[in-house]
Amino acid sequence: MELFNPSEFASVKNVSKHIWEVADVLRKETHIHDYNVVLYLLSLLEEGELDVFGETLVPMATGQELIDRLRITKKGANLEVLKEYEYVLQAIHPQAWSRLLQVFFSIDRKFLSENYGEIYDEVLNILSNELARKQGSVTLPADLSRLMVKLSEVVPGSKVFNPFGGFASFGKELSKDVDYFGQETSRSIWALGYLRLKAYGKVDHVQFLNENPLENWPKHDQKFDLLISSPPFNLNLGGMFDVTQNFRNIENFILSMGTDVLVKGGKMLLLVPQRFLFSVSKEDQYSRMRIVDKGYLRKVISFPAGILPNTAAKFSLLELVYDESKGRSVIMMDTDQYIKRESRAKVRIDEMGLLEALKNESGSDIERVDLAEIRSSDYALEPGRYFIKQVEGERLDDICKFVKPVKADPSESLPYVTIADLKDNPYDQILRIDQLTVREAQTGYEKIDQSCILVAMRSSKLRPTYFEYKDQPIAVLRGSVAALQIIDDRR
Repeated sequence: MELFNPSEFASVKNVSKHIWEVADVLRKETHIHDYNVVLYLLSLLEEGELDVFGETLVPMATGQELIDRLRITKKGANLEVLKEYEYVLQAIHPQAWSRLLQVFFSIDRKFLSENYGEIYDEVLNILSNELARKQGSVTLPADLSRLMVKLSEVVPGSKVFNPFGGFASFGKELSKDVDYFGQETSRSIWALGYLRLKAYGKVDHVQFLNENPLENWPKHDQKFDLLISSPPFNLNLGGMFDVTQNFRNIENFILSMGTDVLVKGGKMLLLVPQRFLFSVSKEDQYSRMRIVDKGYLRKVISFPAGILPNTAAKFSLLELVYDESKGRSVIMMDTDQYIKRESRAKVRIDEMGLLEALKNESGSDIERVDLAEIRSSDYALEPGRYFIKQVEGERLDDICKFVKPVKADPSESLPYVTIADLKDNPYDQILRIDQLTVREAQTGYEKIDQSCILVAMRSSKLRPTYFEYKDQPIAVLRGSVAALQIIDDRR
């Protein structure tokens, strides 16, 4: 491994990339989970805790010497961070220690001090992308966290609650005159978030705890002006924690419990998976109905796939204000035109353009929708459906009704119908039973035992397909394929 050349100090990216090469030293020593010790050693370098080893570059026999010194100097949360990395420090071979120290001591300390926050973030970004690529974990892009903080319009002295705080992205973006309280369940992620707050000189102005929000939700007498969160998508809570026994997923938990911790007029900014906007589950439907009917919901901002690294997941940002007396309409926005794809792997949000469009409510992909219209659409919250121009015709529920499926016997073998089996051909709209796969009933599938029209519920097209019942029922996936029965005599 080559050490720095003086010219390399002109770029934070170059320095950060070179620091990350320390991970090459660790590949034979530790698991990828432990690569974040690089950021811990970088923070110790910035604090001067490694200086004692810099005079001679004599390798330590083990990391225990460093650990013993830090146990004396570190207190409180800093001691807890040390505990997170102790076993990694002890596992590094003496020869690897020598190489690690050489890299760190080759960094210009003045350059590091002047650019420490940026360097920390750049190395953290490399680490998080590596973890996302290899393990499928998802991190919050910097431009998205900045956008959410700007939308919060939080003022000095405000109290902010950030459950599932991750790498403390929101805590980093908020000003020091805001009272920030964050919680993060994962100890390793919490440690990196804590070190990040230290890198930006904010750790003394915030409270960022390693605890599970589901088990340590603030008491009713703790009130906040803002709740801001990017929780893990599709986290199933069924049976995981006693406090969540009435909730199946995390977004419904936060939407319900948020009422208890926000002051009147307090704001919530919550990222949710796209399926929440149209899910037919009773819990999701109830949550949407509640936030609409009480007038809490103020904005739904939908983002396309590709924003979150290493995933094709679409998601939306909900803005709620807990004041039942004001909300009479909701701003719906699709952000496609504000997403700049600079390369296949790099996507950027046009923050200024998006915020300006919201302020002026201008553009083809933004619409203010009355609550009455949302109610008439069965509380569906996908912005795109409200951009469709009015056309002449009749409402679908005036000429047909949903067929009520029956529960399939687990031991019953049935032909399975998926969206791919539905027709997209005006000259061929008949379902062919003999071309379907037959297997035993699975969870989530329901049985249809009458003639009907099948339509796709999760597709850009309805793909209407006629199923003629001849003593052979079929199975359809709940929420994916729906069955309609014509009730109008003009059919």
